[in-house]
Amino acid sequence: MAEIMTLDEYVRLPQRYIVSGGLDKDEGFKLVIGKNFAKVREAVLKDANDWIEIVTWAYSQSRTNSLVTFQDTHPLRMWMNSEP
Repeated sequence: MAEIMTLDEYVRLPQRYIVSGGLDKDEGFKLVIGKNFAKVREAVLKDANDWIEIVTWAYSQSRTNSLVTFQDTHPLRMWMNSEP
């Protein structure tokens, strides 16, 4: 039978993962995606004419992009073009 953890033990579990560098190694790509989408936000706020291309660039920069699946990129692009 599995040992039951206390709440304190359970809450401390992620700390070992963070300290080990595992979080950065496994999830660091999300920071890159976030920085790319910060550029998208800037373009949209400036009412840039090429914001759709910047969105496309932002989600295509990471091989491990988990924000938009490859099956959804074409429909997303079509929607942005038809409803800018």
